Amino acid sequence: MASKSGLTINSTVRSFSNSVANVLSKIDPNRSVKTANVIKNISSWNNSNLAVCPGEGPRYGDFKCNHDRTHRVCAQLVDNSEGQCKELAWNDDQQSFWQITGQQKWNWKTNICNPPNPGDSWCICMWATESLIAKVGCDNVHINCEATDIPYLLRSVSDGGWDLSTSRECIKKKCPEPKNRPEPQLNPNPNKSSGLSGIHTHESL
Repeated sequence: MASKSGLTINSTVRSFSNSVANVLSKIDPNRSVKTANVIKNISSWNNSNLAVCPGEGPRYGDFKCNHDRTHRVCAQLVDNSEGQCKELAWNDDQQSFWQITGQQKWNWKTNICNPPNPGDSWCICMWATESLIAKVGCDNVHINCEATDIPYLLRSVSDGGWDLSTSRECIKKKCPEPKNRPEPQLNPNPNKSSGLSGIHTHESL
Protein backbone atom coordinates (compact mmCIF):
# COMPACT_ATOMS: atom_id res chain seq x y z
CA MET A 1 0.00 0.00 0.00
CA ALA A 2 1.13 3.56 -0.60
CA SER A 3 2.30 5.49 2.44
CA LYS A 4 -0.52 7.36 4.16
CA SER A 5 1.84 10.24 4.87
CA GLY A 6 2.91 10.65 1.26
CA LEU A 7 0.81 12.77 -1.08
CA THR A 8 0.80 11.82 -4.73
CA ILE A 9 2.05 14.27 -7.32
CA ASN A 10 -1.39 14.48 -8.86
CA SER A 11 -3.17 15.30 -5.59
CA THR A 12 -0.53 17.95 -4.80
CA VAL A 13 -0.92 19.52 -8.22
CA ARG A 14 -4.71 19.50 -7.93
CA SER A 15 -4.53 21.16 -4.51
CA PHE A 16 -2.12 23.81 -5.76
CA SER A 17 -4.22 24.34 -8.87
CA ASN A 18 -7.37 24.90 -6.81
CA SER A 19 -5.60 27.37 -4.51
CA VAL A 20 -4.23 29.39 -7.42
CA ALA A 21 -7.57 29.33 -9.18
CA ASN A 22 -9.39 30.58 -6.08
CA VAL A 23 -7.00 33.51 -5.63
CA LEU A 24 -6.92 34.53 -9.27
CA SER A 25 -10.67 34.21 -9.72
CA LYS A 26 -11.07 37.22 -7.43
CA ILE A 27 -8.67 39.21 -9.60
CA ASP A 28 -9.31 37.96 -13.13
CA PRO A 29 -11.68 35.03 -13.77
CA ASN A 30 -10.17 34.37 -17.21
CA ARG A 31 -6.63 34.23 -15.79
CA SER A 32 -7.64 31.73 -13.10
CA VAL A 33 -9.01 29.35 -15.73
CA LYS A 34 -5.88 29.63 -17.88
CA THR A 35 -3.58 29.04 -14.90
CA ALA A 36 -5.53 25.99 -13.76
CA ASN A 37 -5.35 24.56 -17.29
CA VAL A 38 -1.56 25.03 -17.41
CA ILE A 39 -1.13 23.23 -14.10
CA LYS A 40 -3.46 20.47 -15.27
CA ASN A 41 -1.33 20.04 -18.39
CA ILE A 42 1.82 19.69 -16.24
CA SER A 43 0.13 16.88 -14.31
CA SER A 44 -0.97 15.20 -17.54
CA TRP A 45 2.56 15.45 -18.97
CA ASN A 46 4.00 13.78 -15.87
CA ASN A 47 1.62 10.82 -16.22
CA SER A 48 1.68 10.44 -19.99
CA ASN A 49 5.48 10.37 -20.35
CA LEU A 50 6.08 7.55 -17.89
CA ALA A 51 5.20 4.02 -18.95
CA VAL A 52 3.24 1.63 -16.76
CA CYS A 53 5.47 -0.64 -14.68
CA PRO A 54 4.30 -4.06 -15.92
CA GLY A 55 3.57 -6.18 -12.88
CA GLU A 56 3.18 -3.37 -10.34
CA GLY A 57 0.22 -3.89 -8.01
CA PRO A 58 -2.94 -1.74 -7.71
CA ARG A 59 -1.67 0.42 -4.79
CA TYR A 60 -1.31 3.50 -7.06
CA GLY A 61 -4.24 2.86 -9.37
CA ASP A 62 -2.37 3.55 -12.61
CA PHE A 63 0.54 1.12 -11.99
CA LYS A 64 3.16 3.87 -12.41
CA CYS A 65 6.28 4.60 -10.32
CA ASN A 66 5.74 8.33 -9.89
CA HIS A 67 3.53 8.77 -6.84
CA ASP A 68 5.33 8.76 -3.50
CA ARG A 69 8.82 10.02 -2.66
CA THR A 70 10.66 6.71 -2.87
CA HIS A 71 9.00 4.06 -5.11
CA ARG A 72 10.39 5.53 -8.33
CA VAL A 73 12.34 2.64 -9.87
CA CYS A 74 10.63 0.00 -12.00
CA ALA A 75 12.79 -3.09 -11.57
CA GLN A 76 12.32 -6.31 -13.48
CA LEU A 77 12.14 -9.11 -10.92
CA VAL A 78 10.93 -12.10 -12.95
CA ASP A 79 10.99 -13.57 -16.43
CA ASN A 80 7.32 -13.96 -17.28
CA SER A 81 7.73 -14.89 -20.93
CA GLU A 82 5.28 -17.64 -21.84
CA GLY A 83 3.82 -17.32 -18.35
CA GLN A 84 6.71 -19.03 -16.57
CA CYS A 85 7.02 -16.35 -13.83
CA LYS A 86 10.64 -17.32 -13.11
CA GLU A 87 12.69 -15.25 -10.67
CA LEU A 88 15.60 -13.41 -12.30
CA ALA A 89 19.12 -13.87 -11.01
CA TRP A 90 20.72 -10.66 -9.75
CA ASN A 91 24.24 -11.87 -8.95
CA ASP A 92 26.85 -14.51 -9.76
CA ASP A 93 25.34 -16.83 -7.15
CA GLN A 94 22.08 -16.83 -9.15
CA GLN A 95 20.18 -15.30 -6.25
CA SER A 96 16.87 -13.57 -6.86
CA PHE A 97 15.80 -10.11 -5.74
CA TRP A 98 13.93 -11.65 -2.81
CA GLN A 99 16.87 -13.74 -1.66
CA ILE A 100 19.30 -10.82 -1.81
CA THR A 101 16.95 -8.53 0.10
CA GLY A 102 16.01 -11.18 2.68
CA GLN A 103 12.38 -11.31 1.60
CA GLN A 104 12.02 -14.80 0.21
CA LYS A 105 9.27 -15.72 2.68
CA TRP A 106 7.24 -12.75 1.37
CA ASN A 107 7.94 -13.51 -2.28
CA TRP A 108 5.15 -11.80 -4.22
CA LYS A 109 6.05 -12.88 -7.74
CA THR A 110 2.56 -14.31 -8.26
CA ASN A 111 1.17 -10.80 -7.73
CA ILE A 112 3.53 -9.53 -10.43
CA CYS A 113 2.64 -12.21 -12.96
CA ASN A 114 -1.14 -12.10 -12.54
CA PRO A 115 -3.97 -9.55 -12.98
CA PRO A 116 -4.78 -6.76 -12.63
CA ASN A 117 -1.44 -5.75 -14.22
CA PRO A 118 0.40 -8.94 -15.21
CA GLY A 119 4.04 -8.41 -16.07
CA ASP A 120 7.57 -8.89 -14.76
CA SER A 121 8.41 -5.79 -12.71
CA TRP A 122 7.66 -3.80 -9.54
CA CYS A 123 8.09 -0.22 -8.29
CA ILE A 124 10.89 -0.46 -5.72
CA CYS A 125 12.40 2.17 -3.42
CA MET A 126 15.31 4.31 -4.51
CA TRP A 127 17.22 3.32 -1.36
CA ALA A 128 16.57 -0.36 -2.17
CA THR A 129 17.94 0.23 -5.67
CA GLU A 130 21.09 1.77 -4.19
CA SER A 131 21.47 -1.16 -1.81
CA LEU A 132 21.06 -3.70 -4.60
CA ILE A 133 23.58 -1.97 -6.86
CA ALA A 134 26.08 -1.92 -3.99
CA LYS A 135 25.61 -5.68 -3.55
CA VAL A 136 25.42 -6.96 -7.14
CA GLY A 137 26.86 -4.19 -9.32
CA CYS A 138 25.16 -1.98 -11.89
CA ASP A 139 25.46 -4.50 -14.73
CA ASN A 140 23.39 -7.06 -12.80
CA VAL A 141 20.53 -4.71 -11.94
CA HIS A 142 17.40 -5.13 -14.10
CA ILE A 143 15.84 -1.71 -14.67
CA ASN A 144 12.81 -0.94 -16.83
CA CYS A 145 13.94 2.49 -18.04
CA GLU A 146 10.68 3.58 -19.68
CA ALA A 147 8.76 2.98 -16.45
CA THR A 148 11.36 4.45 -14.07
CA ASP A 149 11.03 8.08 -13.00
CA ILE A 150 14.56 8.91 -14.16
CA PRO A 151 14.43 12.73 -13.74
CA TYR A 152 13.20 12.34 -10.16
CA LEU A 153 15.97 9.87 -9.30
CA LEU A 154 18.70 11.93 -10.95
CA ARG A 155 17.83 14.98 -8.88
CA SER A 156 17.51 13.05 -5.60
CA VAL A 157 20.50 13.15 -3.25
CA SER A 158 19.52 10.47 -0.74
CA ASP A 159 16.67 8.22 0.31
CA GLY A 160 16.09 6.23 3.47
CA GLY A 161 19.54 7.15 4.77
CA TRP A 162 21.28 5.95 1.59
CA ASP A 163 23.40 8.22 -0.58
CA LEU A 164 22.09 7.74 -4.12
CA SER A 165 25.31 8.61 -5.97
CA THR A 166 25.83 5.08 -7.28
CA SER A 167 22.18 4.79 -8.35
CA ARG A 168 22.35 8.03 -10.30
CA GLU A 169 25.48 6.92 -12.15
CA CYS A 170 24.01 3.49 -12.85
CA ILE A 171 20.77 4.94 -14.19
CA LYS A 172 22.73 7.30 -16.47
CA LYS A 173 24.59 4.28 -17.81
CA LYS A 174 21.58 2.04 -18.28
CA CYS A 175 18.98 4.63 -19.23
CA PRO A 176 20.63 7.46 -21.20
CA GLU A 177 18.45 10.54 -21.43
CA PRO A 178 17.70 12.33 -24.72
CA LYS A 179 20.50 14.78 -25.56
CA ASN A 180 18.07 17.69 -25.74
CA ARG A 181 16.79 17.18 -22.19
CA PRO A 182 18.31 19.56 -19.58
CA GLU A 183 20.48 17.94 -16.93
CA PRO A 184 18.37 17.50 -13.77
CA GLN A 185 19.49 19.62 -10.82
CA LEU A 186 20.14 17.84 -7.55
CA ASN A 187 17.64 18.54 -4.82
CA PRO A 188 19.60 20.22 -1.98
CA ASN A 189 17.17 18.78 0.56
CA PRO A 190 17.77 15.02 0.84
CA ASN A 191 14.65 12.88 0.94
CA LYS A 192 13.64 12.10 4.48
CA SER A 193 13.72 8.51 5.55
CA SER A 194 10.29 7.00 6.01
CA GLY A 195 11.57 5.20 9.08
CA LEU A 196 12.18 1.92 7.28
CA SER A 197 14.86 -0.36 8.65
CA GLY A 198 15.67 -4.03 8.92
CA ILE A 199 13.60 -6.47 6.85
CA HIS A 200 11.10 -4.84 4.52
CA THR A 201 8.05 -6.27 2.87
CA HIS A 202 7.18 -5.57 -0.75
CA GLU A 203 4.93 -2.71 0.38
CA SER A 204 8.01 -0.76 1.47
CA LEU A 205 10.33 -1.88 -1.32
